[in-house]
Amino acid sequence: HRFPRRVALREKEYGIWQEYPWAVVGDQVTALAAGLAELGFGPGDALLILGDNRSRLYFGMLAAQLLRGIPCPVYADAIQREIAHVIRTVRPRFALAEDQEQVDKLLELDQDGAHLARILYDDPRGLSRYGAPRLESCHRVLELGRARLEREPDFGVRCLAAVSPDDVAVLLHSSGTTGPRSSMVAWPDA
Repeated sequence: HRFPRRVALREKEYGIWQEYPWAVVGDQVTALAAGLAELGFGPGDALLILGDNRSRLYFGMLAAQLLRGIPCPVYADAIQREIAHVIRTVRPRFALAEDQEQVDKLLELDQDGAHLARILYDDPRGLSRYGAPRLESCHRVLELGRARLEREPDFGVRCLAAVSPDDVAVLLHSSGTTGPRSSMVAWPDA
């Protein structure tokens, strides 16, 4: 980016505005993308995103796009039935959840047959005793990504070069497309 020190994003945390310059956003997105790739996320994969407007969730959306994947955000207050419908329609293998509340929603979906291979979470509070092996903290995904970037310093540049204008940028659901009776078009088979 031409202005790496300019502020790209602001987020209020504990009542104080935190600023993320473009260089930091780029580093976070690239490390998350490399970590996601280490976990098996790749082109055409959908990343379900569940939570409030938080910086790490936006970084996750951009990381999915960098890998030619498809970010699929869902309203943070969506109920089980709505989330299950999106999962059945989009068939993501990965999800990025903001916190324990959102992780719980995703884990409960297993009872409905909507299984996710990996659930990543941003805020670890309340999750230290969860034993599900498919749960992974964003912190750990960043560690995996940074390790890959040490081995492959050009990873981000190669990924960016592979992105095409024909790639799906994001899959958005309006409040009218989250239920089974909605007019949403079914996700095409790959």
